[in-house]
Amino acid sequence: MPEERQVDARGLSCPEPLEALIRTIREAEPGEAVELLSTDPSTEMDVRTWLEKTGHELEEVSQREDADLFRVRKRRRLRG
Repeated sequence: MPEERQVDARGLSCPEPLEALIRTIREAEPGEAVELLSTDPSTEMDVRTWLEKTGHELEEVSQREDADLFRVRKRRRLRG
């Protein structure tokens, strides 16, 4: 399994944290986790709304000393 990716979006304003997460998820392998660090209070709503549309999984939301952490797992490819 590939190493976990991290996106440091501390200090960025909406919609930049979500845009950074989207870019990183696109580069990630199916099943890979991506951690997003953000200080923007609207990031949680943005991430949750985007995940509902895309099917990726929110595994963790937690507060760190200086940022909120969001752990997102890229959905696995559908079999077909």
